[in-house]
Amino acid sequence: MVRQTMITSRFRLASRLFVTLLLALTPGRAEAAPIYITFVWHMHQPIYWPGESLLETAAAGHYSFDLVATHTDRSGPYTGWPRDAIGAARAAGLGRCGAQVSLTGSLMENLDVLEAAGTAFGGWKGPWQEAAAWRTDGGNPALDLIGFGYFHPLMALVEPEDLATQIRIHRLGLERRFPELAPSRGLFPPETAFSVRMIPALAAAGVDWVVVDNVHFDRTLAAYPYTPSSNLIPPNAADQRTESSPSWVSLSNIWAPGQLSAPFGYQPHRARYLDPSSGQPSDIIVVPGARYEGNEDARGGFGALDYDAVLSQLEPYNQDPDHPMLVVLHHDGDNYGGGSDSYYHANFAGFVSWLQANPARFQCITIEDYLALYPPDPSDVIHVEDGSWSGADNGDPEFQKWNGDPGGDGYSPDRHSWAVLTAARNRVATATSGAAMPSDEDVLDGAGDLGRAWRFLLMAQASDYWYWDGTEEWDSQVTRASNLALEAVDPLLASPGAESVSPTIYLPQREPYNPGALEWGPGLEEEALTIWTFVYDVSGLARVELHYRIDADGRLGNENMRYDGGAVCVEEMAPGAVESRTNPLPWHIATRYQVTVPGLGGYIVDYWVEAEDDLGNVARSPIQHVFVEGGGNSSGAGVSGLYSYPSSPTKNDAITVVGDGPGAVHWGVNGWTEPAEAYWPAG
Repeated sequence: MVRQTMITSRFRLASRLFVTLLLALTPGRAEAAPIYITFVWHMHQPIYWPGESLLETAAAGHYSFDLVATHTDRSGPYTGWPRDAIGAARAAGLGRCGAQVSLTGSLMENLDVLEAAGTAFGGWKGPWQEAAAWRTDGGNPALDLIGFGYFHPLMALVEPEDLATQIRIHRLGLERRFPELAPSRGLFPPETAFSVRMIPALAAAGVDWVVVDNVHFDRTLAAYPYTPSSNLIPPNAADQRTESSPSWVSLSNIWAPGQLSAPFGYQPHRARYLDPSSGQPSDIIVVPGARYEGNEDARGGFGALDYDAVLSQLEPYNQDPDHPMLVVLHHDGDNYGGGSDSYYHANFAGFVSWLQANPARFQCITIEDYLALYPPDPSDVIHVEDGSWSGADNGDPEFQKWNGDPGGDGYSPDRHSWAVLTAARNRVATATSGAAMPSDEDVLDGAGDLGRAWRFLLMAQASDYWYWDGTEEWDSQVTRASNLALEAVDPLLASPGAESVSPTIYLPQREPYNPGALEWGPGLEEEALTIWTFVYDVSGLARVELHYRIDADGRLGNENMRYDGGAVCVEEMAPGAVESRTNPLPWHIATRYQVTVPGLGGYIVDYWVEAEDDLGNVARSPIQHVFVEGGGNSSGAGVSGLYSYPSSPTKNDAITVVGDGPGAVHWGVNGWTEPAEAYWPAG
């Protein structure tokens, strides 16, 4: 009997051990992680009138509304309310709970002006200094004053070097006001506007991760379930190159007109950019902002957004314990319901109580804590489509909110502003080439001619100046700031001599965005591809050309990202003048260049613009990619047989022949008559 008991006991112990090991090794049976939630609260006011302080602009009556009240009406978000919200979570024992806050440089300057005058915001920095000292259980800031562009530039459309300077002087502005604050490793780009072209500049500025609206993750998937109700045009097939097969979720109890990927669109990944000249890769972590949930949270937080009813719909897809889902509620923290007393107090208290009641299902966390616990795998590299967040005309990949099409009279104030800024940028850069680049301190303070010029040039990049088309004085502010920059440097350019600065090229745009495919309207867009841009150089322009090539296999690889990735066709771009209607008129403005290329239907096309000035300095724009629907290869799956372009060449055209394998080209004239030797290509 004793022996039997001993044997039975050993058997039970062994059985328990076997079952434990089986559970640990069976996929999907590891301990489930909660869904994590965090916040990005964006606080911003612009420089309303370049060259004036806020109070000077208010006294001058340039605007129809009360500029001081525009700030004091938001005194809670700009001082203590964010601290109150996170403090309540900490007092409740939620040791990882926190938020990320962007305080723009122009906002901080305006608050300083009001404080110094004794008008408002006395001691406004105190609550931020207090909260900046708080640490999560992971040792990271509980209220992370996240990186930003000082003057709120649309980072995807400005020069990369300027983007990096905007980030550095923003960091300097925070350091001056909060000297105990360690620089954030993260960045919230203005309007959540992102492009992979930004990655090298972000890395150079010390940024490790960036918040990106998650719809621009989803739209790169081949199986993306497009619907016009998303209020976006379809993604271009050239952007649909991320290899992943997530589930698709239709959220209810919330305005969410498009389906969302899960868990893919709620997990941080890595994005990569290859330098088109060297092939050098640059990586960054892209943190998904929850498009529809963030938009709903902005109406008032917990209560306006039914957290449990909405987020519980994501729980069935949260099956990756190594990379659990992260819901980033990103929105303005100073506007509408998202800037209200109830958002930061009563409603946030409700959020905290809900978390306390559901600790195994949902937890609040900071992005830094999440990434420390669940870093994305180094091999988890995805493509990200250009675009911004839902609050900016739904954040389309063309950035139409800041790049608006001409009206019925042929004029676009947005495009005029880019033409002015392109010229100003080249002139300031040329004036600087003969001297040392001013320090970040001199740029921030506008010290000296060059420091003043760069300060106003960066101020001219404020996205607000494009946002409010046709309203008040907004359409003239890019020109006003650019003229102030040129006032400081034009005397230095009276005789530029043998300068070595290449032409400045505005990021080339295409019309239509989806050639041969659906955009807005009754039918398909034209198959022909039109590329336009603005180009300027102090020394004059000798040539502006479109360089393009057909992709040979229908798949974008590293060779597509390189200028030397294959033979190209070259088309001269035609110049055109840009009309000005601003007050003041611009001192200088770039020329518009455009070319239309027919006969590319059915293929992915790599393209860029190359410009040379009269001194031989050459500039190239970034390489961009587009799939042109139509032709003999409408599936986009790759070249089938042979194809030549242009489809209807003139006697002056270069003809490119594309095949799906190695071979030889045989050619002749007038029925295969051997052409005169003078017409033979070299080799």
